Amino acid sequence: MIKEVETDNLVPNTFNPNFIPPEELEELGRSFSPEILRLNPVKVREARYVRYRKLPEGKYEIIDGYHRWLIAKEKGLKRIPVEIHNCDDEEAVR
Repeated sequence: MIKEVETDNLVPNTFNPNFIPPEELEELGRSFSPEILRLNPVKVREARYVRYRKLPEGKYEIIDGYHRWLIAKEKGLKRIPVEIHNCDDEEAVR
C-alpha cells in the first residue's frame, strides 16, 4: 500500500549502515525531484511491526530508501509517498 506520511514520522533502521560517499550523496541531491519518490517510494513498516526496538505509534521504520528520505528532508519536503511493507524484523533485514 502506498500512502503519504510526514518525513518526521520516518526513522532509519539500525541494521543498515546507510553510508554512501559524500560525492554520491551530493549527486543524488542534484538529481533529486519529488517525481523520483512517486516512481520509487521509500519502503517502510509501521512501528507495531518493529520488535527489536521501541518505536512510538505513528512512526514508520525505513526498510529501503534512507538516502531518498534524507535528501527529501534536506529539500524541505514535509510529506513523501511511502510504500508500506508490514513485515517482521527478520524480513526487514533481508
